[in-house]
Amino acid sequence: MAKIRITHRYDINKDMFYGVETNQPYEKVVQRLAYLQLIHSTLPDFPYMANCLEQADAVELYCRIFGGIPLNTNQHYTAEIDLYRNWEIDTRELVNDINCQNSIAISGCVEKIFKYIVENSVQIYQLTKEAYKLGQGMTNNEKEEMALLLIYMDWQLQRMDRVLMGEKIQKEWDSVNKRTKTIPKNQGTKKDSEVHPKEAAEQEEKHISKKKSKDSGQMSLFDMMQPKES
Repeated sequence: MAKIRITHRYDINKDMFYGVETNQPYEKVVQRLAYLQLIHSTLPDFPYMANCLEQADAVELYCRIFGGIPLNTNQHYTAEIDLYRNWEIDTRELVNDINCQNSIAISGCVEKIFKYIVENSVQIYQLTKEAYKLGQGMTNNEKEEMALLLIYMDWQLQRMDRVLMGEKIQKEWDSVNKRTKTIPKNQGTKKDSEVHPKEAAEQEEKHISKKKSKDSGQMSLFDMMQPKES
């Protein structure tokens, strides 16, 4: 079986090792990674996560969807695939080759990638919530920023849950995330149209406050996270 290292041209930590052990031909792995990047690019972006597939994500998703053994320790490898080059060249070529897309397409790919995004979002939310509760070394402004981020994330997790239950992705998600036909030149950079989590959280908190005024017994997530007075 071949051991293929997955890298990224702009990765800060070049010492980290990510790879896939597979019996699939190198060219097929290249195409399938391009396909994963293409499908991922059509799904919603979230400002608390990278808007591209990083090495660990690519390896995990590849093995989940196409099979293979993930590698995360430095070892001898037989080939290397740069995700940046894979995006810039192979994914762009794949966009214009419907026949090739159809030959790679696998049932449930979109659902599996979205579920993976949800799993990561839940993990980030839990870690952020724990950090908020501890509050070590944070100023009041930093804590307020984190509270707003948690409100935003809680809002997004509810939307994700509805999608997992069968609801279609809402238009407000869809409108700023369609990159299939116009792939950006610099993948991994924040898009100008992306809403900052603080802005979204403030909008959501206003909505919650209005709703709470009608029902005094209902507390917002922001209220529940505030430290109780002794």
